[in-house]
Amino acid sequence: MSSLYNLTGQFLELQRYITEENAEMFTDTLEAIDEAIESKAVGIVHVIKNMEQMAVNIKAEEERLSKRRKAAENSVTRLKQYLIDSMEATDNKKIETDLITISIRNNAQSLVVHSEDAIPKMYYKASKPTLDKKALGDFVKGGGIVEGTELVRTKSLTIK
Repeated sequence: MSSLYNLTGQFLELQRYITEENAEMFTDTLEAIDEAIESKAVGIVHVIKNMEQMAVNIKAEEERLSKRRKAAENSVTRLKQYLIDSMEATDNKKIETDLITISIRNNAQSLVVHSEDAIPKMYYKASKPTLDKKALGDFVKGGGIVEGTELVRTKSLTIK
């Protein structure tokens, strides 16, 4: 069985040779190729739908795994704090065994901001401006000219 690519090539090749005088001779062949193309297109649509569903399932699995990862990370954080609290309550700075050594150390100082509104503007970083494509597109669609831009019409496939 031929591929959609080959069938399309055969169809276009035959169309180049058709003239008004020999049109009837090629009609049956063109119809057969056209039916084969339709059949291939339907098969491809089934593959597309299958892959779309696979993508949905993968996304759902990613979300499920992300929740499990966050739960595991939260458990680690809680358990570490639980261990620190217990060791500090018993004035135990270090626990050593044959397999593992556990110790509490002081981290470097870190800043905690309670209200960003109270912080002077000089301590804020200037952010990079972002392009407003909608406004720019509206301007160009209205006849405006901006170097480095062009209006392009793309195509998409509709499957019902």
